[in-house]
Amino acid sequence: MRKLCLLLAFFLLLTACASPAKTQNGPLVAATTRPVAEMAAAITDGTNITVERVIGESVSCLHDYSLSVRQMELLADADVVLLSGAGLEDFMADALTDAKTVVDTSRGISLNLEGDEPDPHIWLDPQRAKQMAQNIADALTLQYPQYAAQLEQNRAALALQFDEIYEYGNAQLADLPTRNLVTFHDGFGYFAEAFGLTVLAAMEEEAGSELAAKDLAAIIELTAENNVPAVFTEQNGSDGAAKIVAAETGCAVFTLDTGLGDTPYLDALRHNIDTVREALS
Repeated sequence: MRKLCLLLAFFLLLTACASPAKTQNGPLVAATTRPVAEMAAAITDGTNITVERVIGESVSCLHDYSLSVRQMELLADADVVLLSGAGLEDFMADALTDAKTVVDTSRGISLNLEGDEPDPHIWLDPQRAKQMAQNIADALTLQYPQYAAQLEQNRAALALQFDEIYEYGNAQLADLPTRNLVTFHDGFGYFAEAFGLTVLAAMEEEAGSELAAKDLAAIIELTAENNVPAVFTEQNGSDGAAKIVAAETGCAVFTLDTGLGDTPYLDALRHNIDTVREALS
């Protein structure tokens, strides 16, 4: 009996350590971030395609992010890897060399620039996100034509959700007394563009670093001159500079969501709309 228990325990250990490709049935799709993973999961609902998210923990941004061994194994095991694109996953290029099919879901989408680099936060604009979903559906239909009808049905349903959020945002943010945003960094440019807002300034703080005194002074001046009622931090991001700006100008501090945290992606979009309305009204 003791021998049987030991064998069972050994079997369970092997199962727990096995890579996703060895423990699931049907095709395996690896999606790098929460927004892409949730889009892919919605589009593949009702099929035997399994979607696994590569970056599962809550993060503010992916600068200096390092993949774990398990994440690299997932990328290698996956039949399809879905990237958010626009340079967001450049750090994992070496890990994608063994991937079977890699899909850049930003393909064909108009991108804003941060200096000479594209801003990768395209999922924060519901209309651009709808195009990302279309790219996901097109790629998976090409890869798995047997599911074409189901994938298209699911894509159309998801597109309606993005349209509803876009319409909701336009209605909620239509009559704001100010349309200027002071944010943690430039990642909300697409969100602002979608709803006719302007990112007046971005504090551009990184974990473990502080904003230069002259830059902080300039943001304080801009906030005061434009009577901006609130500045915005991000979940999982630093709020040090925002608190200083608030103390100097009397503005409030609110928190936005980049969609890379613990909140479901579509909920994060609505949260941002509701938060901006509350903060700027």
